Amino acid sequence: IPRRALEALSRLRQKLRRLFALDGAVTLAGGTLLSLAGSFFIDYALTLPQGVRFVFLSGGVLAFVYFLERKIARPLASPVTDVDLANLVERANPELSQSLVTAVELGRGGSETAAFVSRSMLDLVIRSVEDKIHEVRFTRIFDLRRLRKKVALVVVGALVFLGGAISNSE
Repeated sequence: IPRRALEALSRLRQKLRRLFALDGAVTLAGGTLLSLAGSFFIDYALTLPQGVRFVFLSGGVLAFVYFLERKIARPLASPVTDVDLANLVERANPELSQSLVTAVELGRGGSETAAFVSRSMLDLVIRSVEDKIHEVRFTRIFDLRRLRKKVALVVVGALVFLGGAISNSE
């Protein structure tokens, strides 16, 4: 069993779950800011009856709950297998030549394919992966540029929103 490789994949899974949660939270925060800005604009431009305001507020709460489930709860609840993570690592580190996927997929045993593979060859692949796992660059796996842009936009939006609220206290 490729223990060090599986431990590294477990740490990668935790990082992936944190990124799922952060991306979902940033998306919710951005949507909430846009909804609040739209609400203030509509409230400033129109005089709405109490019933219409309640409908808008209810719709906003329902939309928030929907996106909370869709952007945070569902991604966090979906299983991410070791083979999926190994494929991500392999894509970012082509020098592994599919050895990590082979070690993870066949190294645990119990699969039908493992019965048809030479045990000595599999042990050699696992040893090779275990020796190389500390050289693997896990930082190249996730492209965080899109998430950083989203965070920057939400921060700027929040600052504009707060600046407007402070400058016009009524």
